Amino acid sequence: MRIDLAALGRLLPASKLSMASPERLLQHLGITPGSVSLFALIHDSAQVVELVLDQAVWEASHLQVHPLRNTATVALSPAALLSFIAHTGHVPHIVTVPAIQ
Repeated sequence: MRIDLAALGRLLPASKLSMASPERLLQHLGITPGSVSLFALIHDSAQVVELVLDQAVWEASHLQVHPLRNTATVALSPAALLSFIAHTGHVPHIVTVPAIQ
């Protein structure tokens, strides 16, 4: 699915959304492109990253994420996901992400 970043920006509200640069990913989450994962929030002790999740993802029976590298995948239950997010101190913003048709 391709995301309409302009529409998502209006929903949040935020302006000029884009994918994070390799430098910003490394600085704030300690990861490189291709390894982006919810688990990287553990490195964001300064709480500069805002967690935005799509409603459909939030309601899924399980969520699959990379364990800080893209060579493996871990499945989380909703309860485990909530526990992890709470541990990081982040508050998820749940939205219906607009797709490009």
